[in-house]
Amino acid sequence: MDAKLIPYNDYICKITQTFDLITFEHVPLKRNQVADALATLFAMFNVAYSEEVQPIRMEKYETPSYCISIEREPDGKPWYHDIKHYLAYREYPLGALENSKSTIRKLALKFFLSGAVLYKRNYDMTLL
Repeated sequence: MDAKLIPYNDYICKITQTFDLITFEHVPLKRNQVADALATLFAMFNVAYSEEVQPIRMEKYETPSYCISIEREPDGKPWYHDIKHYLAYREYPLGALENSKSTIRKLALKFFLSGAVLYKRNYDMTLL
């Protein structure tokens, strides 16, 4: 056993007495993506030992995320319609709130309209 794991093994032996049934398994760090991600998260936070930290809830979905996010627009227009219309005519949708107008302006900066074709700008100015 690795010398670094001895204190953990001793602690596990101590706490196993408080459970009716317990199993544990050592997973090498190279195979443990969760431990690697948690170590990265830990480095980003400055939390005192006395603070209570909310647990991280993880779920595995059987349906890929890109399938879950596909929705039909209620007005039947594509999601980019307002951006394209703003770039073409510098007009906002009727009844748009100031917050929506601001969002459309910010999103429009990420696109380029050439004729009827809307292109997404890339950081190196390649049009996608």
